Amino acid sequence: MLISTFQPKLDNLEIRITNEETTEKVATVILSFLKKEKVNFIFGMHGGYTVGMGEELHNFPEIQFIHCQHEGGAAFMADGYAKASGKFGVVLTTAGPSLTNAFTGIISSFADGIPILLISGAVPHSKALIGAIQDTASFGMDVASSFKEAVRFHADIHNKDTFLQYFREAIRYLYRGKKGPVFLNIESDIFSQEVTHNFKYLRHSNNKFFDAESTDFVLDVLKKSHNAVIVAGNGVKLSKAQDELEVFANLLKIPVIVTPKGKSGFNNESELFLGSFGAGSNIIPDEYLKQEPIETIIALGTSFNEYSSDTWSKLIPKTYRIIQIDIDPYIIGRLFANTYGVHGDIKTTLNYLNDRIKKSELDFEHLNSLPIIKKYRNNFANTINPELYTSDKVPIKTPRLLKDVYDAFCDHIVNIFNDNGSCIFWLNHYMKFRKGWNFYSSLGFSSMGYAFSAAIGGALGDPSKVTIAFAGDGAAIMNGNELKTASEYDVPVFFIVLNDSRLGIVYHSTKAIYGRESVGTEFKKPIDFVKFAESLGVEAYRIEKPGEINRDFINELIKKGKPILFECMVDRDEMAPYAGRINQVKK
Repeated sequence: MLISTFQPKLDNLEIRITNEETTEKVATVILSFLKKEKVNFIFGMHGGYTVGMGEELHNFPEIQFIHCQHEGGAAFMADGYAKASGKFGVVLTTAGPSLTNAFTGIISSFADGIPILLISGAVPHSKALIGAIQDTASFGMDVASSFKEAVRFHADIHNKDTFLQYFREAIRYLYRGKKGPVFLNIESDIFSQEVTHNFKYLRHSNNKFFDAESTDFVLDVLKKSHNAVIVAGNGVKLSKAQDELEVFANLLKIPVIVTPKGKSGFNNESELFLGSFGAGSNIIPDEYLKQEPIETIIALGTSFNEYSSDTWSKLIPKTYRIIQIDIDPYIIGRLFANTYGVHGDIKTTLNYLNDRIKKSELDFEHLNSLPIIKKYRNNFANTINPELYTSDKVPIKTPRLLKDVYDAFCDHIVNIFNDNGSCIFWLNHYMKFRKGWNFYSSLGFSSMGYAFSAAIGGALGDPSKVTIAFAGDGAAIMNGNELKTASEYDVPVFFIVLNDSRLGIVYHSTKAIYGRESVGTEFKKPIDFVKFAESLGVEAYRIEKPGEINRDFINELIKKGKPILFECMVDRDEMAPYAGRINQVKK
């Protein structure tokens, strides 16, 4: 076993306790923490039970409250903000329906491991059970408790004396282990009450941990393996380990496959990149796993769920062994018995492995797979019907549209937010990514209506990049009202609607299975998204021909610094590559 003196770098770890006591309002304590963390946005809707927070926000000009059109959109915006900024997102709701409206977005963040601070103003104790507005306890229901299974930590705060204890605990859960939402349900009168404390700023330990002994075993395995392949999931991005992964792959010269959520987790332009595997798999990864006698799979930050495993493909367990590295111990070995688990932060673990490989005298040249990768690239196209990339047919083919988008934005660093439905398969299979581009989706809970809202939060969280949102017409209309939010705050997002006047994935899947489409899958009266967007203050264009989205056009629009919507009239009869999903539904 290799012995290491490697010490992980503990970024952003600050614990300052003072003997000097301070008396502040509860709302001030919360907002001061956000200010220190440079979390500059709160997403939500005010109500009668949040006025204490709203009043205190006047004293914090660094923090902007984004008034959303629906709390579900607010939750998705906070998710997008967290993903793009690397911080945590904040959602503020009032009681009752305001809180329940945020439920789907909070579950989505929980499933994807995204840190969100959810604060809800609750009915004060003095008005409970007597029929106060939005008091669900008056009719025997505790709505707040329904969130317990969807958050990492939940506390009902009924008096100011318990606030500090619960607030500290919530902070701990925002920063440790597998991340996710935390929920503080605070009675409305408490926001304006004062508490005395002696901590100026307290942040608990971060995630920079790893298991050195288990990680040393990974090197022992690789030394004895004849070949290996890396499967990179969303955990690589959550850990911000893209650079470390590229170093690791290049040191070993082994191929890298990405999952749909991990699509931008590895340099797509690298000679070691095979393509995407999972929903809408590329051809080369599929053929590589079929034909090569893979001895070791190194799975980084992937749960091997339906989308990331290509509906639990039999190609994965046929491998002799799987080394699964993840921050979440509960998914390690969940599906495949031939799994060796390493629990820890992926970035720190890869840094350790890279350090050991560089400093050791071990020779890993036997793993060099570059000649084999080159052979597959020469023998296979990586997409189905690659001629669609250059098709000039009208209505526009979706692969051609994606190529136009790629070419038009190639001068810029881009964050792409993708919705659920057919867009998952279209983009995973056909969309190319440049190094530095980021790809975000919500495949943990597969919430439709995600991308438009999340992209608004993402653009606010990382204004240095150009932000794009992709959605089908069905998903776009679900939270399309948040175009008003983008317009209201001049948030520069390119909203791209793939309009086929139907719920494409359901339509084509049921037609393939039953010989006819399911009822309720088509819009008999198609939505005019140009008029819809313009009514909400967003500049909009209808795209009907290939080439209408081009570099010069995009560069001029970017200069405006405002939201733009493209309604793209795509070929409604062109089916996305979701054969695997159809086969799974058949079962």
